[in-house]
Amino acid sequence: KELKFLGSAVETPVRPFAAILGGAKVSDKIKVIDNLLEKVDTLVIGGGMAYTFLKAQGYQIGTSLVEDDKVDYAKEMIEKAEAKGVKLLLPVDNVTADKFAADAAPVTTDDQNIADGFM
Repeated sequence: KELKFLGSAVETPVRPFAAILGGAKVSDKIKVIDNLLEKVDTLVIGGGMAYTFLKAQGYQIGTSLVEDDKVDYAKEMIEKAEAKGVKLLLPVDNVTADKFAADAAPVTTDDQNIADGFM
């Protein structure tokens, strides 16, 4: 659905070509990620799915959303991006809290790691 929406922009891109993906679940974007790595120069991954990729790189993600059954897939996509010379960009810091609520006190990390008990 998403690739169809992007249409000719994906099929005959103007270079440099970058794509930004977000959302909660890697499993919803498996085909999109794999296909985009064949076409883009840069792929930015944000949203909840970024934590599966960060975990695949060995970062601590606290209690953040993660699809543990997709960590190996994320590793494969990281390796594919590297082999193809695609820049795969993930968050370099995070605004975290100990709960998902309006009254949660935010804590910004200095790097990709998220402390235990934080999301």
